[in-house]
Amino acid sequence: MNSTGGFVDLRVHSQSGSSYSDESVWPSFTDIMTVVVMIFLMALVVILLRNVELVQQLRATVEAERAIAAQKDTLAERMGKLERYIAELRLSLMQTEQQQRQAAQTIADREQVIMALKADIVALKELRERLIADNTKLAEDRASLTSELASAQQDRNALQQERDTLQQERDTLQQERDTLQQERVIIIGRLDDLTAKTEQLSAEREALQREKGILEQEKTTLLEQTSELVDELGELQAVYSLLESDQLSLDQRFEKALADLAALRESYASRGEELTSLQGDFSDLQVKYDRLVRPARSLEGRYVVEIRYQKRDGTFILEMREPGEVEFRGVSRTELNQRLSDLKARDPAKLYTKIVIPEDSDLSYNEAWQFTFEILNEYDYYYR
Repeated sequence: MNSTGGFVDLRVHSQSGSSYSDESVWPSFTDIMTVVVMIFLMALVVILLRNVELVQQLRATVEAERAIAAQKDTLAERMGKLERYIAELRLSLMQTEQQQRQAAQTIADREQVIMALKADIVALKELRERLIADNTKLAEDRASLTSELASAQQDRNALQQERDTLQQERDTLQQERDTLQQERVIIIGRLDDLTAKTEQLSAEREALQREKGILEQEKTTLLEQTSELVDELGELQAVYSLLESDQLSLDQRFEKALADLAALRESYASRGEELTSLQGDFSDLQVKYDRLVRPARSLEGRYVVEIRYQKRDGTFILEMREPGEVEFRGVSRTELNQRLSDLKARDPAKLYTKIVIPEDSDLSYNEAWQFTFEILNEYDYYYR
């Protein structure tokens, strides 16, 4: 059986004699060592390539960590800026809400004034209508009195005509008397008849005289009534003049009230526009001033103490949380001031006080602003 085990023997002088076979051991060992060295070199190349990849991955990891650290610092700075901006927006919102409440109160007061003015205007209108009705009635009374005066004047003229008629009749009677006297002188024989006729005429004359006296009394009465009517007419004219002056004064007051109301509305509108403009200008100037004067407030390298401030049922509640603490813990104002004073004394350049005011805090703008102003100016590093 062949010692090659069925495989082709490729070794040099494999078919030679036994003496040569004894001498071929070292070349075979050399071949084995060559293969071993080649395997080692290949493994070394693989390890070197792997190390190069690992070094590249390590460098990429380091660069990524550096980038993450830089992004973390940037995010922390941006977070600080955003927190400050949110606090300022919240304070501005509270101030705006308070100004809106004040504006609503002012509007309510102005509306009450306007309602009072409207009520006065309605009352003035009613008074004006009553005065117009009184003026109309006075005019009607004046017309009636004028017609009565004209009627009285006509009656007076009629009485005057009747008086003239009676005077003419008297003259006629006087002429007849003279004629009768002449006839009496001429005709003495007819004395009895003439005497009777004279007595009759005397009676008629007395009756006429009585009628004349009655007419004169009526004339005097009519004259007195006419004088009284003239006096009443003068008084009515004076009252009418007074009413006209009062109506003119009321019209002037009404126009003045309307002008004052329009002026109040224009003043309120202009003040609202000025307030809005001033608020916008103040916000812009505040932002520009903060950007120009000081750098942004940052959380980097600071000892951040969070302080939550709110009010429940009229009671002020203070809570604080330091780095390493998970939940807020309730403290009094004295304890808060003592703890912040200790932290400030330890390192005043690193104390960062973060004021947290919940949206449902029930705090007014002045209360929130006063507390924030006191804490920041007393303890925060940025306001030293």
